[in-house]
Order: sequence, then C-alpha cells, then structure tokens
Amino acid sequence: MPTIFEKLNLKDQRGIVIINAPDSFEPELANLRNVSICRDLKNLTTFQFGLAFATTQAEVDRLLAEMPDQPSRSVRKLLRSPEGIDALIESWEGLREDLSRTDLRHWTSLHNDRAHQLTGRRAVEIPISRIQELSQAIWGDFSLIGDQEGAGLAVDARRSWARDRLIEGIDEEVAALRSCREALDLESFEQDRAEAGRRALFDMSKPAILARRYEAAAERGMFRALKELRQVETEAANNPPASPSNLVVPLGSFGEVAEAPVEPVEEPDSEWESDLEKVVPTISRPTRVERVEERAPVLDRGGEVSRFPSRN
Repeated sequence: MPTIFEKLNLKDQRGIVIINAPDSFEPELANLRNVSICRDLKNLTTFQFGLAFATTQAEVDRLLAEMPDQPSRSVRKLLRSPEGIDALIESWEGLREDLSRTDLRHWTSLHNDRAHQLTGRRAVEIPISRIQELSQAIWGDFSLIGDQEGAGLAVDARRSWARDRLIEGIDEEVAALRSCREALDLESFEQDRAEAGRRALFDMSKPAILARRYEAAAERGMFRALKELRQVETEAANNPPASPSNLVVPLGSFGEVAEAPVEPVEEPDSEWESDLEKVVPTISRPTRVERVEERAPVLDRGGEVSRFPSRN
C-alpha cells in the first residue's frame, strides 16, 4: 500500500519543508529515509517539496475578518470551537474597555456596528435594537428610550446611565459565551485536531473516488472467492472420493490393444447388374486416329537432306 508521501508525489527530493505539522503526522515523518526536514522558511530561498498545515487561529482570524459581511455565518462557526468562543469574548471585552472610559466620545458608530455583528446581526437588518437605543442615549439622543428610563437625571448623568446599562448587557453576553465554552467537549476537539493531518491528506478528487471504488470491488471479489474455496474444501473433507483397493492401471505402452471389429462386405447382386446392362447399353468411344502426311525430303543448298523441313 503506498505511503502518504508517495501519494503526495514525493520522489527523489532529498530536502522537504514541513510547517505546523500536528503530532499525529510525526510518525509519517519518522518513516522517511535519507530526507532532511526543514521546519522554518526563514533561511530558505527555494525548495522542491513543501507541506503546510493550517492552524485553528488562522481560521478564527478569517472568520473575524468576514464578520462585517456575514455576521450570522461567522458567529455560528466561531461558536463551534473554544478558540472561536475566546475570540468572541475578547471582542466583547474590547468593546467594554472602550465603553468604560470617562470620555463617552470613545463609543462611536463603529463600536455600535461591531456590537451588533457580535450578536450575529447587522445594525441595518433590524429597525431598533437595545444596543442601538443605548448607543443613541450615550450620544445624547434619548428619543429611542422610554421616558421612564433614566427619568429625572441630568443629560450627562443620563448618558452615563445608558453606558452602564450597555456594559451590563455586554457582561451578560460574555457570561453566556463562557457557559457555552464550558459545555464544549474539549477531548473530542483534541482528538479531531490530532487526526486533522491525516484527513487533510485524503484525496476527494473524482479519479481518487473511482480508484477507491475499484479497490473495494476487488477486495469484495477476493473475499468471495476465498469463501467459495473454503466451502469446496469443507465439502471435499466431509465427502472423500471412493478409493478402490488393488487397482492397477497398466501403462498405455504395455496394455493390450483391442482390435477393431471387421465389418462384413456385401456381395454384389448379380440380378441387379444384369438388369442394369439391359437398361444402359455399353457405349464404346471411337479411337482417335492421327493422320500422318508423308512429305518428300527437302534438300538444302548443298544437296543434303535438311534437318528442319520447311512448312510450305
């Protein structure tokens, strides 16, 4: 069975580059012979064979970058891993830190949009949210909150009151995320990541799928043939063939040769022949007679008989 590196088309290269290989992939590297492994690209200018493994943090950073455009999808995927939940908690805590400053001008529309995105929505997707109401109040616009909220307070005090309510909402989000993280099965995550190296090498191309189907069909055929062979052997063992004793078979060169029976020859019927002579008379063919003309000898110029007579 070909090894992983044979499937990756590693031939006669004596130096390869391996980046961020998981622990489960180390036995495959240990099986390599006469191959030097480089794990850092700093001192390399060129290389012929390289294999790099993506880390979880890279996936988290990508999802955070995609959050402004696809907040629902990004948050849903981030909630599936402990690193993703930690990234969401860190983002909420960064917003809380900016909101806790004395100068309320640090809370801008970008903070408001980011807070909506961390909940899996965009600010423009819903008419009015609680985050939007409190953000407007922090900016001095109290038209979106009720008159009973922060009633009787001065403008600056009411703005501080709105900031405190928003901080409480952020703390509730962080607490919910931490509870979600504690509910994760970390052992299954570790096992999944330990096997990620081998899964990354699994070829999902159409030729590879067809090859696996052919291999499975050949394997089934082999086991079917072995099963039939065992059945035949079992039947032969249970029903041995009869073996007569003192049976001597002479060799063909010394054995007696049986003579073929001679068929009798029928005698001709004389009456039938006589009848045939009456019906079909005997016909004699005429004899061919060649006429030879006698010619006078021809003399040549010397007066002798010529050996080649003229045809005239």
